[in-house]
Amino acid sequence: MRIVGALDVHRRQITYAIVDVRSGGLSRGRVTPATRESVREWLARFDSRHDVHFALEGTTGWRFVAEEIVRAGHRAHLADPAETAAKRGRKRRAKTDRADCDLLLRLLAARELPESWIPPAQILELRTRVRLRKTLVDERTAWQQRLQAHLFHQGERLHTRPQRRPHRLNTYKKARFPRLLQSPLTDSNRRPPPYHGGLGASRAYTRGHSRHRFSCKSGCWRRCRCVARRRECRF
Repeated sequence: MRIVGALDVHRRQITYAIVDVRSGGLSRGRVTPATRESVREWLARFDSRHDVHFALEGTTGWRFVAEEIVRAGHRAHLADPAETAAKRGRKRRAKTDRADCDLLLRLLAARELPESWIPPAQILELRTRVRLRKTLVDERTAWQQRLQAHLFHQGERLHTRPQRRPHRLNTYKKARFPRLLQSPLTDSNRRPPPYHGGLGASRAYTRGHSRHRFSCKSGCWRRCRCVARRRECRF
């Protein structure tokens, strides 16, 4: 390896440390902003160099950096974050971007970097799709369980028994939901709060709802606090 480099990728900037093995020269700096175009422009300085190796951890943002390194004709080494942290040993001082670069640089130069396999582009795309679907399924399951718990708290229960024929599940739910709409739910459960208005809209909705539904003897504006504490208003 003629030139060895280490990259610490973050959302705002990419910290780097470059060492020329033959001359021993060391250069440091940052690539800002952390975008594909900035990395491509920064890698242009190594166009006339050969046998250039870069090490970076497999954290968020590694993919586009590794793709640009390979596109420039250099070698990218993806380090496993857990094993790299284990090789750091006991932390005696504050962990900084410069310290991370120095560790990756030392491990790569000594050929002790715990590398991870960089799959081809089609495998990366397939992984992204599968992980996205897994995330969406988990979110759907979480919302189903949340709604079931909320309905059970109001005295209703949405039974979701396993069925051998999946096409009958939608028919069962469609027949069940009209009964839930006719059930004696409270007004706060029938009228959802404004989710797209930010924290201010949610606070105004909660304050207005408590002002209509609950009241203190003194009639002050701090009804929410009194009701939440379940005691008589002192203001």
